[in-house]
Amino acid sequence: MDDTVKQIEGIFPAMVTPVDEYGDINEKTVYELVDYFVNAGVNGLYTLGTTGESMLLNKQQKIGMLKAVLKAADNRIPVMVHVGMLPVEECCSLVREVQEQGATFLSAIPPYYFPFSDADLLCYYRTILQELKPDSRLFLYNIPAFARNSISLGVVQTLCKYPNFAGIKDSQGDITLTQRYLEVIGNNRRVLVGSDDLIKQAFALGAGGSISGNANVLPELFVRLAQASRNQQWDTAEQLQQMVNELAEATEYGNLPLLKLGLSLRGISVGKALPPFYGNISLERYERLKHTLQNLRNRINKI
Repeated sequence: MDDTVKQIEGIFPAMVTPVDEYGDINEKTVYELVDYFVNAGVNGLYTLGTTGESMLLNKQQKIGMLKAVLKAADNRIPVMVHVGMLPVEECCSLVREVQEQGATFLSAIPPYYFPFSDADLLCYYRTILQELKPDSRLFLYNIPAFARNSISLGVVQTLCKYPNFAGIKDSQGDITLTQRYLEVIGNNRRVLVGSDDLIKQAFALGAGGSISGNANVLPELFVRLAQASRNQQWDTAEQLQQMVNELAEATEYGNLPLLKLGLSLRGISVGKALPPFYGNISLERYERLKHTLQNLRNRINKI
């Protein structure tokens, strides 16, 4: 494994995108959010993905967010940026621009909405790979629940021929598929798990890390789970995994308005979820999330 890919391991929160009341990127809060993650001990950051509301942002907002994150991170931890989108030419334009801003690690969901074949997916990813600088690396992002198209083992195996292909984030929620990805990719690339309920199992199988939206609101829990797994403290890891599951239930499995509320409960006001999300949250949902966060924070300190 090259030294570049080795940087991608452990816990990468899938960052929310802080916005002000007008929907513009709140750079001051981005700095606050990045420091909050660094102080929690995370290993890197994933920006402009599903939790980052990528599909609700225009290109100017995306570049503004990335610039703020890179500046705030200041090379303390690696930053991965999601660039997957259609049309393909706009995706390629974004790929070129994020690299000009200094991004080295890129990630992309497959083409979406229409049912695409493996040949179509390979065409799409090869086109992205052709835009990469020699020191840039691409991670696939498998999330068929949102993108409709699942990334097959054959696509992954074929892309392993390309030196800039670095691995895959798997959010399909099938641990057997995660294991198969690990077998196909081998030791020179990373498989990152995107399904919170499978983190412990994925680490036990050899996954390189976790990219989680729920890590926004309780990053220290995910860091502890990764540490316990790395040290093969499986009883402790199981306790922590159950706590992750409780958190996921309280956020309704990554509901964006609730994730942003969770951060406000941690003292970081990141603004509301972007339209067309309906921002008002019932008192019942608010109290459930608040109680769960308080309960989990107390329990983490006892493990």
